[in-house]
Amino acid sequence: MTLTEMFRGKKITWKQEKFFKQEYTLYADNDVVAVMRYPKFFSNAVEVEMLGHVFDAYQPKLFKGLVEMKDRVSGQVVVAMPKEKLLKDSEIVVGAKTFLFHRTFMGKNFSILSDTGAVLFEIKHRSFFRTEADVKADPVFVTKEEFPLLVVFVWYLILRIQHHQAAG
Repeated sequence: MTLTEMFRGKKITWKQEKFFKQEYTLYADNDVVAVMRYPKFFSNAVEVEMLGHVFDAYQPKLFKGLVEMKDRVSGQVVVAMPKEKLLKDSEIVVGAKTFLFHRTFMGKNFSILSDTGAVLFEIKHRSFFRTEADVKADPVFVTKEEFPLLVVFVWYLILRIQHHQAAG
């Protein structure tokens, strides 16, 4: 079964099972698709297990806007955001394709846009105390091979934004 077959026609959600545990689970209906966890409490890097694959998402240099997600086995960068922009849409690169990461002013809704500006999927927060969010995706885009990587990478970006806001 491929990663895209896990999402077709299902309700996609991110959940933090326990409030004080930095572990997040991606569900397609009731099936666990991915688990994202912080290896250390004050770490900015995460490890992602997704159907037999292990990825590491991190910011290689502290004062640069670059954020990457690498395959742990091959060491190849699978998703990257070359420069994080605060008030504008940031570009996310998956292979040879470029997408735009858009967030609302108050930071409750996040979306991925195509290069033409069409919304490919949105992530909306449901709960204030626990980190839970629903993913609403275009049914055609769910079948694309970039979708699972983008859902995980965007969730990592959202968690980074939340941690930066909490620290401020």
